[in-house]
Amino acid sequence: MRRVLLFCFVLAACSNTSVTADPVDTVIYSIEIDSYVAAYTPEAIRRDTPIYAYLGTGEAKIPLEIIWDAAADAPVFTRYYKEEPGRSERITPVSVLWSAWKKVYPEIAVYQ
Repeated sequence: MRRVLLFCFVLAACSNTSVTADPVDTVIYSIEIDSYVAAYTPEAIRRDTPIYAYLGTGEAKIPLEIIWDAAADAPVFTRYYKEEPGRSERITPVSVLWSAWKKVYPEIAVYQ
């Protein structure tokens, strides 16, 4: 069973965030950790880098950092472990068309 993404952007410019439009031909970057799912447009990552977010809720929420690596022209997703300070792990996102992703995760908003 998948859990619905609830995320909190602690340092990102949330006023620039829009989740209303569904540009079906847009490529997005998606990650899944412990059955929690998040997705971001490349434009949003470039614009708001760095993005600090939490994936999940309550005690289970997972700290994330998302940046745009200009040299690689790609996003970098990093997971941090609350229970082990200093421990982090790079998460490889899946790039997919928004329209295909929304068929699998229709209830989850894409950060754009």
